Amino acid sequence: PNLGPLQNNGGSTDTHALLSGSPAIDAGDPTAKAGVDGIPVYDQRGTPFVRIAGAAIDIGALETTPAAPQVVDVILGGSGWNADFVDAVDDGGVGAGNGLGYSLAGSHQLDSVPWFGANVLYVRFSKDVSASIADADVALTGTNGGSYTLGTLAYGVDGPNVLTIPVPGGIGADRLVLSIFDGVIEDGDGNALDGEWTSGQTTPSGEGTAGGRFDFFFNVLPGDVDGSLQVDAIDAQLAFIANGAAAAIANARNDVNASGLILADDAQLAFTNNGFGLPAPPTPPTAVVVTFPLLAGEDINVPGKPANPDVIDAAIEQLADEPLRRVKLNRLRGRFAILSKRPFGHIFVT
Repeated sequence: PNLGPLQNNGGSTDTHALLSGSPAIDAGDPTAKAGVDGIPVYDQRGTPFVRIAGAAIDIGALETTPAAPQVVDVILGGSGWNADFVDAVDDGGVGAGNGLGYSLAGSHQLDSVPWFGANVLYVRFSKDVSASIADADVALTGTNGGSYTLGTLAYGVDGPNVLTIPVPGGIGADRLVLSIFDGVIEDGDGNALDGEWTSGQTTPSGEGTAGGRFDFFFNVLPGDVDGSLQVDAIDAQLAFIANGAAAAIANARNDVNASGLILADDAQLAFTNNGFGLPAPPTPPTAVVVTFPLLAGEDINVPGKPANPDVIDAAIEQLADEPLRRVKLNRLRGRFAILSKRPFGHIFVT
């Protein structure tokens, strides 16, 4: 049961793959380690199909690789946004939707966001990645705002598999990119985020393979009621014409202060930003890479972060005969630490 047909699943020969729900998945010896005591590093198919990909080795010659986590939505919110306003813009209509804010993902991704008071981002993942989240893994960069200061990340407090990213200083008129660096966020099986993203896509991130950096561009221009990417007298006039209406899906752009009601102060705020436009898109930040030699039995201290880094990745060079699979590392707060009782900030090569 739950065994696929004999077919090409990769490698030089046809194989039977375990299907979802198979009792053979992760049902082998829980103490088995690839490359130890006769357990091969790769399954029957050879490189790059690892022999142990999940919580434990599978029963059978072919290892099932769990799907990598993906980003399924990016949502912009404001701590001061009115609940009725959020209900109008949260991509689900009254009483539905995400309940957090405005979903940026989709064909409208590069449209301007016209509301004042945006100061929090939410990233929804396809599966749990809570154990691997660290503040240094995420960056928000704007052409006008530079490298935004982010608050402490929170996971799961605003919904299952939702990462909350506070922006204490708020987001004004700017073109921005939200970045999650390659290989730093993983699910419980060790699969890295499948993160590649093309602006405007409506499907989850990635291209079907674990790994890949997530760069999500979006634009904020408070007061840009008509979505022209320029705030002018027309925007103030549109807000004034809608004066007295409650914010709804059809007219929410007029409620520039996100109060839930379109009033004279919305027109005034739009007028205040008269003449504002958007700059060129920003350049995504570059991860800082620190390289260490791999020497058996050596305890390697990972130095503190360089000035104003985005993240530290440790690239391990194979300079000795010890196989890389013998190195057990855990990413922690932008540095690396051993999974055993080694001091924080150190790599111990066994």
